[in-house]
Amino acid sequence: MPRFASHSTVAVMTHGGPVGVVLRMLADGTLPVAPGAEPPRIAQVPNCAVLELVWQTTPSGATWAVACVNDVSHLSELATESDSG
Repeated sequence: MPRFASHSTVAVMTHGGPVGVVLRMLADGTLPVAPGAEPPRIAQVPNCAVLELVWQTTPSGATWAVACVNDVSHLSELATESDSG
């Protein structure tokens, strides 16, 4: 990603649809998975979930590793109106 070459971290906020597409592309090999990394299992993406991808460069090109998928632990302290009765 030459556009972000001077950055060590880039955050992107999006809806679950594009996240699902990226997960499917990693699972089916359209996006290359880093050596030693497991392709993600496809699951429904919950609202406000975190997906962390790690971009790695290798002699054969760029690859991706999934550091976390569908993490919603940041929501654990929140209560919705329906939660509180």
